Amino acid sequence: MSQDLYNFKTPLIIAKGGIVYFGKSKRFKITVLSLFLLLILIMPLSHAMKISKYESQESNITMSARKVIGLQSGFNESVGINDNGSALINNNLIEYSYSTNSLFGYFAFYGGSFYSGAPINNSAFSVQLNSNFNVTSSMTLWAQDVFQVYYINGVYNVYIIDNLWNSTYPSYSLNQSLVSGNGSFSTSNNQVFYYSLALSNNNIITYSTNSPFYLYAYMTINQSSNGYPQIYMYYEFQNSTFNSGRILYDKITVYVKSSNPQFLTGIQSSINSYAPYYPFVTQWVVGGASGGSQLTVYNWNASMGLYYEYNGNFYSVPDAISLQPSIFTAYATAENVNQYYGIQEYYKNGIVHQIEGQNQQEFLWQPKSYYQLNGNNLTLYLTPPKGEWLITISGNNYYNQTFGQYSPISYILQPGNYNLSVTLYAGSMPIETFTSSLTVGGGIVNVTSPVDFYVDGFSHLSGNYLFNTPVNLTFPSIYYINNNSRMLFKYLIVNGQIVKSNTIILYVNANVTAVYQQQFYVTFPFELNGYINNLYQKINNGWYNEGTIIDIPAQTVYNGSYTRFVIYKETYYKINSSMIITPPFYTQYYLKINYAIPAEINGVNSTLVSDWYNKSTEIIIYNIYYFNSTARESINSNISKIILRNPVIISVSVTYQYFINIRLPNGTISNWFNKGMLIKLPSIIYNGSLERYVLNQSGIINVNSPFNLTPSYIKQFYINVLLPNGTISGWYNYGSSIFLPKMIYINNVTRYIINQTNGVVVNNAFNLTPSYIKQYYVFIKLPNGTISNWFNYKTVIALPEVIYISNQERYVLNQSSSITVLYPMINETADYYKQYLVTINGINNWYNFGSTIKLYESVPIYETLTWVGNYTLPNNSNVTVNGPLIENAKISTNITFVGGMVAIIIVAAIAGIFLRKH
Repeated sequence: MSQDLYNFKTPLIIAKGGIVYFGKSKRFKITVLSLFLLLILIMPLSHAMKISKYESQESNITMSARKVIGLQSGFNESVGINDNGSALINNNLIEYSYSTNSLFGYFAFYGGSFYSGAPINNSAFSVQLNSNFNVTSSMTLWAQDVFQVYYINGVYNVYIIDNLWNSTYPSYSLNQSLVSGNGSFSTSNNQVFYYSLALSNNNIITYSTNSPFYLYAYMTINQSSNGYPQIYMYYEFQNSTFNSGRILYDKITVYVKSSNPQFLTGIQSSINSYAPYYPFVTQWVVGGASGGSQLTVYNWNASMGLYYEYNGNFYSVPDAISLQPSIFTAYATAENVNQYYGIQEYYKNGIVHQIEGQNQQEFLWQPKSYYQLNGNNLTLYLTPPKGEWLITISGNNYYNQTFGQYSPISYILQPGNYNLSVTLYAGSMPIETFTSSLTVGGGIVNVTSPVDFYVDGFSHLSGNYLFNTPVNLTFPSIYYINNNSRMLFKYLIVNGQIVKSNTIILYVNANVTAVYQQQFYVTFPFELNGYINNLYQKINNGWYNEGTIIDIPAQTVYNGSYTRFVIYKETYYKINSSMIITPPFYTQYYLKINYAIPAEINGVNSTLVSDWYNKSTEIIIYNIYYFNSTARESINSNISKIILRNPVIISVSVTYQYFINIRLPNGTISNWFNKGMLIKLPSIIYNGSLERYVLNQSGIINVNSPFNLTPSYIKQFYINVLLPNGTISGWYNYGSSIFLPKMIYINNVTRYIINQTNGVVVNNAFNLTPSYIKQYYVFIKLPNGTISNWFNYKTVIALPEVIYISNQERYVLNQSSSITVLYPMINETADYYKQYLVTINGINNWYNFGSTIKLYESVPIYETLTWVGNYTLPNNSNVTVNGPLIENAKISTNITFVGGMVAIIIVAAIAGIFLRKH
């Protein structure tokens, strides 16, 4: 499998590797290993595999121990549970095969010390669930569900990863367009394979844990509705505080039409493998972390189990070998374990246990079965206990067939003869059958009991009885004689054999004696240590066997952290009845005090410290302890007197004190002050409301010894200065000078100017109203400029009556010429009217701008007058004054009038002539 380690949160050695092809030649293996190391820098880190070397086709090959597993021991191989379809039964080798849709591996790790060599070079190992499966009869793929475990800084980091390889033939690659899942593709030795880093939010799934922890790998294969194989990769992680539950982290689909794809174990004649006479191997094994690395083990404690699914249930593989077999078809892992610093395995109660040691190639167990018949109670014991077993019991009008139950299995049989058949299966294939005959008998049962007991549910008094079989006997586990005496069931003696159960059903002749232990109840004042029948242990109130010898040595018994009992003498006791045992002791309580102080303890002046004191000790704590007239110790305690009857915590504050005199302006402070205390002098001392003293030195005094002190203070008076814009009130040093402002602006148009000296000496408290003159800012626009300045309140400003702009233009005041300053005058405009010089016929006069002048002079009718100047106008015209004006009258003959008169005279003359003719 390949992985990108750049995003690991835990620092890892970034190494790279690929596929290794192993045959039987050491030279070939060394050469490939050399190439493998050269590829470290260019290929992704992957879980490599071994490919069984295909030598030649053989016919009618019979599986043998050498061919199937290679019985050599001490190889550098992966170690764990390797199922290649071979079982050792009664020292005979038997072949089997099966296919399944699901595989399940369980691994428990309790701790160890280990190291994966090149290319990993780190404290790491892997646990791999590996199996080949068929896609078609001529195509097989190899799937891996893998845990990688790195031990870094005292913590185990667990990573999950899966791989898919084309195992149809050596060096076959996957067609990337025919495979999809959560992973991606990589290349190793030019062979393309699929791999998936178990991803969650783009981070490799990792668990950091201490040991022990438990890992579960699940691989399931089925067929989609389109006929494509789908491989589901699951994992589960557990430790003492966390259980992830089963998590599906990858679903791989192979887009090749398939018929019933399954994981393969043993020789599969229906699969056209490139080595058809060699078995497929299913692995749940430990090896180097990845990249074909070798695991060196220094210390190891682990256990594991491998199971396959059949008809909806998981069963233990029928048999397995510890090391990866030397001959197989298709693929198996290339990670391995050092043969000398390796892992030894042993099988117990259905679990493969692992410890450090040399690798040994051996069958982990031999499938077998045996039974025990206790009366009519038949118990079957099977190996493997969780295997796929078919059990058939028949005879005596009885038939029972059980399939798939886990061992041990019990049956209750009536007296008679029975046939027993036990068959171990691998999937649907029977491997081996064990058969036996047995007889369940009947008769008389002789019962002896020292206590009352039950026969077929009915109570019987203690004594001796005879009963016909079958009989159901029940003896009480505990039989109370009274509150302080009882009988404890130990066992039954049945026909000379000890039976631990207190209930038994008998079908045959038997002598039954119930054996009980007499016990008495013994009490102690407290839990202590001692010898019970020479065995040192804790001693408590409880039931003790008759004749028990109890030796209580001298000791100190702690009842919590603050009470103890001191046993000052060794004593011995023999239990022959109920007893109250009180060894000689006295009680002490722990007195906890945070500071050693002088005190009176049981009438003696002593130093009181945290320690153990006897019950009823009387303690008096002093309040004050004087060293001399200027130094003492002050003790402040939550308790002043106590008679010790329980644990006590005394909280005291002990302070060393000095006598201090401080002379202030208003009096003297005399008192005891704590050593190291900081005395804060008053920064201000008031003598009435108008006089005070202000500290003129550091205000903090550190008390390190007795002393007399007169601190430095400055006298101050309270002064009120009433200014036009408000009041200045404050404290001023005695003898200092107050400087008044020479000018006070109320705003930008109002101000005050001081009208006295501006310096005042402070010799006492006083109120002062200094003399100021109010001024306003005046801004008056004139035709030829402005008046702009500050003027005293009520000042009279005289305006000019006439303002000449030129000899032909002037302005004449049109208001009062006197203005009294009573307020700020901003943008005021004096009222003037404009005049221009007008010259009419040489006569000068001033006229207001815009006024109208009539131009008129009286002349005889025979003359005409025209005004000539700025304008040429007829007589009796109006003209508007818009500027300087000059007009002169110009007189000329009235031609119209004179012409008319001439015409009249001529007409009159003509008329007179005419009249004279007539």
